[in-house]
Amino acid sequence: MKKIIYILIFFVMYSSLNAADYSVNIDEIRVNGKAVSNFNNIIIAETDTIIFDYSLVRADTTKSVPPFLFKLALDQNGEISERTAGVKEVLYCNLTQGNYIFDVSAFDLAGKWKTSNLLIKFEVNNKLASINKKIDTLEAAKQVSDSIISALNENIKANENQNESYKIVMYSVGGASILFLILFLIYLIKGREKNKIINNLNTKLEENEMKMLALQATLDKSSPTSDVERFSNEIEKINKRLENISQLSDTFNKDVNTFINKATDLANLQINKNSVFENIIAGITNPTDTIRSLVELLRGYDLNSTETNDVINNIIDYTNKIIDNVEDIQRRIEFEDGSKVSLYFDTIDIPYIINTAVQKNTSDANKKDIRIKTNIAPEIEKLRGDQQKLTVVLHNLINNAVKFTNEKGKIDIKAYQKSNLVYFEVTDNGIGMTTDELKKLYENFSIDYNIDKMVGPNSTIGLLTVKKYVEAHGGQLIVSSVINDGSTFSFFIPTVKY
Repeated sequence: MKKIIYILIFFVMYSSLNAADYSVNIDEIRVNGKAVSNFNNIIIAETDTIIFDYSLVRADTTKSVPPFLFKLALDQNGEISERTAGVKEVLYCNLTQGNYIFDVSAFDLAGKWKTSNLLIKFEVNNKLASINKKIDTLEAAKQVSDSIISALNENIKANENQNESYKIVMYSVGGASILFLILFLIYLIKGREKNKIINNLNTKLEENEMKMLALQATLDKSSPTSDVERFSNEIEKINKRLENISQLSDTFNKDVNTFINKATDLANLQINKNSVFENIIAGITNPTDTIRSLVELLRGYDLNSTETNDVINNIIDYTNKIIDNVEDIQRRIEFEDGSKVSLYFDTIDIPYIINTAVQKNTSDANKKDIRIKTNIAPEIEKLRGDQQKLTVVLHNLINNAVKFTNEKGKIDIKAYQKSNLVYFEVTDNGIGMTTDELKKLYENFSIDYNIDKMVGPNSTIGLLTVKKYVEAHGGQLIVSSVINDGSTFSFFIPTVKY
């Protein structure tokens, strides 16, 4: 007992030391594609999208990072949705109004370390978000207006300087004219060529008057009023450009909405895949931990033959579960590649495939004290098909029935023939499905990537595998269910050669 306690203490200390080497960092937060500068005051609307970019940071950068996953949680007033992801960003959209906490951490697949949680608070408030957007719009308009007014002031100031230059020229010309008049008056007093001087003086005065009129006209043309008119024309041109920009903005918004819809679909797909991977990881990690405990039990204790056989049988059961999960991953990869299902036709031993599928689920059924009954009609004709794949189909359906059947429940498995079709039925008296859930399940039959939907609490059914394999045999999958009264998953295979 002390040895086990020491091992646990060492494991905890080792995990905490490893966890200290790692931390999660928020690299960037974007709202509708625009980076947010202040992470402490984020307010968005229900129609907005928010993207969190995060990364794993290791204190010792010289060492490589082992395989790990991020654990993400979104808390809205105590209602928490969690998922695990391998990507370094997550998108949320169509959030209802309220206060949210985004929680991100990371852990390695070997279970040796886990980082501390990093929390980001934000609020979904349509009214405040609308006010913030209006403030941003007014500030942008104010900047444009300030730039136009500044340009007008600079031009008016330049014109005033130019007007001062014109005034100096005019005063200089006027002063020169007066000086010229005084000199001529002096000559006039002296009596030299009186008539000629007067005529010349009149001529000069007329010329100076014409020059002054010309300067005045030039001054009028360059007055601030004409500049204001010119800038008014420029503003009208700017307004027309703004109208064009507004039209382009409408087009851009339509493209953004299209992008948001696609991003929403991708986000839903990512959520679905994350859920699948969480179940796969749990389906591998949990049996592995159990096998490790059973092996330690064999090594650390003296067991009699019966106890040893029980432990060995448990190890075999959990090993088979790991193999099933690995085969499930391989099938998913095969389906995502879009390759056609390959079948190896042979004469099907119907009792063999049913008994094999039942045996794979006997251990889980016994834990819940569930009774499994089989009924195979004797008049079934020989059926040709891929025996291994039909075994997988029955195993998935029985496994699903065990998951959703309460303790001390029952599962009935039937095989019978109608005309040239052989029917297989797996019926349970478990929790069942509502009409809406059943309708949604049938709608998802036509969407490959959405087939593996949640049909019960914290579990999935391998309907993608079932559907693909049955249809490859020329058959069809049929589901019927009543809430709190159980479900029946059945399929048929033609007996004729196809």
